[in-house]
Amino acid sequence: MVDFNVWGSDASKRGYTGEYADSSIDKNKPTDYNPVKPYDPLDLDRAKKNLSVYEEKIDGMAKQVESLQVNSDRSMAVCTDMIGQAAALSKKIDSNRKGIVEDAYNFYKKITSFGNVYVKKLDAIVAAGKKKIGAYQYEKEMQRRESEAKARAEQGRLQKEMDARAKKAGVAPVQVPDIVVPQSTGPVRTESGTASVSMVWTWEVEDVKKVPREYLIVGANLVDNALKSGIRKIPGIKIYEKPQVRVRSA
Repeated sequence: MVDFNVWGSDASKRGYTGEYADSSIDKNKPTDYNPVKPYDPLDLDRAKKNLSVYEEKIDGMAKQVESLQVNSDRSMAVCTDMIGQAAALSKKIDSNRKGIVEDAYNFYKKITSFGNVYVKKLDAIVAAGKKKIGAYQYEKEMQRRESEAKARAEQGRLQKEMDARAKKAGVAPVQVPDIVVPQSTGPVRTESGTASVSMVWTWEVEDVKKVPREYLIVGANLVDNALKSGIRKIPGIKIYEKPQVRVRSA
């Protein structure tokens, strides 16, 4: 196993030999950390202190991995060992972190679960109310648009009639006044809240076969499954190999 306490930039340049200078290891310095869970799970300073014991070791590991050159099977083994140790330490930190907040998190889950019973009921009330307001405002908007369309049609009819009379009489035509367009309903404000409705465009697929190509996307999961099944040629898709490194910590 690589000892991060002795594997430095100079050693990495010489290459991996499997031997380390014991004189550089502080025998009295702890190399494994087991933070004590604070009595008060909300004591942030103490929680930080318990986790900060890893900081020096992590910084050292980062520098040593940065200085390591992987150019042989031996150096690749060193790098593998470093990755494994880093992943193992990450799991340990995550476990200790969870241990520190375990009591508080369990309390949070219980009170959240209890509160969600009421939240879901209130969400249903809000959703039902919004649906009713939306239906009412939709009907009002449709009536407004119908009134506007009729008024504009009448304006056009009158304008054509006036133009025809002016042409027959040989006089300048008279411009019919603009119609008064009904306005959309504004926000409704009460002591408890404000409700406003706007008409927005949305969509849903009716027949995917008729959807233009430019609006379709490639299904990543479908392509991945095809590759797993052995397919290596798909029109319009470049299929190639690349290295994927997996290292399991002990």
